[in-house]
Formats: sequence, C-alpha cells, structure tokens
Amino acid sequence: MPAWGELGAHYAGRDVVVRKLGVPGQPELAMGVIAAGGVRVLNEAVMGRLHISAEVIEEAAERERVELQRREQQYRGGRAGAELTGRTVVLVDDGLATGTSMRAAVRGVRTAQPEKIVVAVPVGATEAYQDLEGVADDEVRHLLAGPGR
Repeated sequence: MPAWGELGAHYAGRDVVVRKLGVPGQPELAMGVIAAGGVRVLNEAVMGRLHISAEVIEEAAERERVELQRREQQYRGGRAGAELTGRTVVLVDDGLATGTSMRAAVRGVRTAQPEKIVVAVPVGATEAYQDLEGVADDEVRHLLAGPGR
C-alpha cells in the first residue's frame, strides 16, 4: 500500500481529543466541551435554558479533564502530540449535532498555529454548520449537508 506509506508519514492519528461536558441527567446534551491546552467552549444556549451554574460546569470540566488526559496518553501510546505548526490539519467527526465539540477542537488546534484547518463531517444539523462558518479555514461536507450544499 504505497499510498498509505505517504499518508502515514503525515498522519497524526487521534491527536486531537475533546471531551463533552454533558448536562447532569442528560449526558449526551453538551453544555460545553473541553480540549487540550485549557480550551473550553460553552454552549450558552443550553446553559441558559437549563439554568446551569458555574459550579456544575467546573465539576464536569474537572472530571472530564482527567479523562481527556487519560485518553490522550492512551491514543498516542506514549508519544508526544503531532507537530501541527505550519501544516494543514483535517479534523474529522462522525456528525455535528450542535457543533460545540468541533468548535473546541478547532480552537485547540488553532493554538498550534497550523497553516490551515479543514473540518470534515458527513452529516449535521443545518444550525451546526451555520455556527461553524468562519471557525475553520475550509470544510468538507459529504452526505447530508444543509440546504443548497
């Protein structure tokens, strides 16, 4: 597989890890997301609608920070994170519900000063796509993108 040889030389693998801060009692509903480097993206709409306190967010963030570090170590197998400075980084997710996780991933990667950040997702809510416009440098949508896409 010669093509993989070329790609493998540049493949960073699972170097960008984010953790959802799930709403208590509704863990799949994100009140926010954290990423390496202290990046935190909060979903203000969810927080306001459900009257989530700063204490609840801090507790969830601390719990998920521990898991974030564990997964980074597990996925990297003891190696340092990929050097992203000056490179094109493609962030892939299986879909966008709110887009909060992807916004956190982009913000986390942006601190490494890549040349370009491309977001690639096969499906997502129209609102999530709209919220991501201008966050990454480019995007790839394949299956069920928003209207007119």
